[in-house]
Amino acid sequence: DDACGFARLRSSAMATTKRTTPNGAGQLGARLIAALVPRYFPTLSALQLAAQGPAYSTLSNWKHGKAIPEWESVEAMARLVGVDALELLAPRGGDLTALPPR
Repeated sequence: DDACGFARLRSSAMATTKRTTPNGAGQLGARLIAALVPRYFPTLSALQLAAQGPAYSTLSNWKHGKAIPEWESVEAMARLVGVDALELLAPRGGDLTALPPR
C-alpha cells in the first residue's frame, strides 16, 4: 500500500541485536544511515519525514547498532533515493562485493 515499501515498518518490524547475529551484522543499520545522512538528507528527521515509514526511534536504533534493519527496509531506503541497495551500502568509490585484503 506504500510506494516505498515501508508499510510493514510502521508496526516497528525490525530485528534487535540481542539475537545472535553474524559478526558485524549490527553495523548494517549504521552503514545504511551513514550512506543516507547527510549525503541525501540533511538530518535523521528529514530522512524519517521523506520515508514516511520507520519511526525516528527505529532509524536511531539502526544508526547506533541497537537494531538491524531487515533487507526489505534497506532496499526500500535505496529506492527512496533511486539507487541499488548494494550501491548505497558500498564504500564511496569502493565495491561492496570485493573481498577484504588478507
